[in-house]
Parts: sequence; structure tokens; C-alpha cells
Amino acid sequence: MYTKKGRSWTHDVWGPYPEFQHGEEFRITIVLMDSYYRIYFNGKIWKYTYPYYEPLSAVKSLELSGGSGGFTWDKIVMPGEEKAAEYAKPKEMKEKVDNLSKDLTGKLIDKSFPEIRSYANSTKGTITILSWKLMSLIQSSMEQEFDSYLDFNDGTLKKILSDREILEMLMTSGDVRKNKYVAALKILAEIIRQDPQDITADSLKLRLAVATALTHSRPVTKGDGTPGIIDWRTVYKAYLRWHEEGQLYQCFDDFTAWHLRYVIATRLKNDEIVWTRENTPKNNNNPTKIGTEVCLHTEGITKTEFQSSAGLMNSTTINPER
Repeated sequence: MYTKKGRSWTHDVWGPYPEFQHGEEFRITIVLMDSYYRIYFNGKIWKYTYPYYEPLSAVKSLELSGGSGGFTWDKIVMPGEEKAAEYAKPKEMKEKVDNLSKDLTGKLIDKSFPEIRSYANSTKGTITILSWKLMSLIQSSMEQEFDSYLDFNDGTLKKILSDREILEMLMTSGDVRKNKYVAALKILAEIIRQDPQDITADSLKLRLAVATALTHSRPVTKGDGTPGIIDWRTVYKAYLRWHEEGQLYQCFDDFTAWHLRYVIATRLKNDEIVWTRENTPKNNNNPTKIGTEVCLHTEGITKTEFQSSAGLMNSTTINPER
């Protein structure tokens, strides 16, 4: 990538070329930040950021060119004004994180340890600290994937980010691989919207919803090797139904969101979970056997799974940090 200063090309910054596919369209996104610009290829960050060699305020026009080395542009589609807000998201997120950081610094600087602890334990302090941590993680993910953005004007998202119980559960129930908290928040917001009742009034629903959001922020693949992923909506609704029908161990009621991530991370389809539960040998059909490997035999079919008579745990739910 070259930067043109005046009329001459200077200060070239080399980066690896993305993998182009013959005949396939691709999308290049250039995001202008305050002191550098960043390039995304099909939503994924290019390896480097590129500094400006003239102040951004000095830019009077933009010039697009290309076609060297035998490469030709088939078509160029410029984003319209309706896309402006979308492209401003990385900068907006940086401003949110910076403002939260300044807010925390202003409140805690020169304060005694008891005062800091008191603030951290307060509802306002907890929400501010957890929001800063969450926004920082989201900012990190947005730097890697341009499409990882949120609509902060969404009413459901505002509810999530202002609710101490939800935030505490979201941020203390295990990590999310590659910081895919944007995907987690979108799943959680969808669950809340689709439930006619306020799930924050139902502790188990809330814990299961948070566990589902965190676990399926990274799609869970099917355990039988067939293409596709496990539908988190189906799994979430199935466990609620099985709980209402009394088919699960009583300890299911007491699991934290972190524990429930082991449950909701199953790579089995619902009918396979039911089969496993129905065919678990009686001597292994109790909560103390969860996590121990047993062989299930029925009609000449053998399946080796982790004991799962209540669908609480199986061999595919070893690590909740998906």
C-alpha cells in the first residue's frame, strides 16, 4: 500500500495480498481514523494499519485507481450516505471506550482504597466498570472484523447494558473466544425480544439465555460430522421445555450461567440428546456420574458419550470458552 504525498509516491507500507478468487466479487472497506486508516477485505482486517502523511483535515478529494499487473476492476460500488453511520462505528466505539475510561479515572483518581471499593460495589460503579471492559473487548473485535458492530440506539441493547445483573452475568461467566461479544449481545437481545415475559424476572431463563449467547457467539458445529451448525434457538427452547416437563435433574435449577455453558454447548441434535437420556444405563442415571464416560447399548447400536441422562453434559461440551 502506497501513500501519495504531493505528487510523488512515498513511504510504501507492504502487506500480504488477500486471496482473490477468479470471478468472485470482493469488498474492500477503508475506514478513516484520526491518525491512520485501516483496510478490511470482505469484512476481515488486512494485516496492517496505514499512517497518514498529511493531516486528514488537508484532504480535499479522494482518488480511486487500479488495474496494474493485469488486474482490472469489474465494477466499483460506492457506499451511499445511508452507510455513513455504519462506517463510523470503529471510531464511535473508540470514543465510547475513551469516555468510559476518562469517567472512571475522574471518579477514582486520588481516592482511598475504601472509596474505590465502595464505588466498585455500587450499582453505578459496577455498570460503569463492566461496560468499560465489555466495550474494550468489542473495540478489539471490531478492529479485526469490520462487520462486528452494534446499534447502540436499540432499546433491548440499552436494557442489557444498563442492567447490573445481566452485565455481571455476561462478564463473569467465562471468556468468549476471539472476543465475539457483538455476536453474543445480538443473540441475547434476540432472546429477550422474543420472550413475551421479562426474562430478568426468571433467574433460570436469564442464566440459560446468557449461557446460550456466550456459547453460540461462535457457531457450534454438529457433532456427527455433517455440514451445518447447531441452531441455538432450538437448543435454548428445548432445555426450557425439558425443564418445565421435569425431565432434567433437579440440580439444573441451581446451575450458574457458567455451568450452563457446558450444557448449551452440546453438538448433539435434540433427538440425539433425548436418545442419550433415555438409553443411559440405570446405574449411571444420576448427577454424580456427569462427566464420566460410559457406553450406551441399545438394539445393537453402541454410542460412547459422557453420561447425559438429563442432557446435562456430553462429550462435546468440555470447554465452555467457545
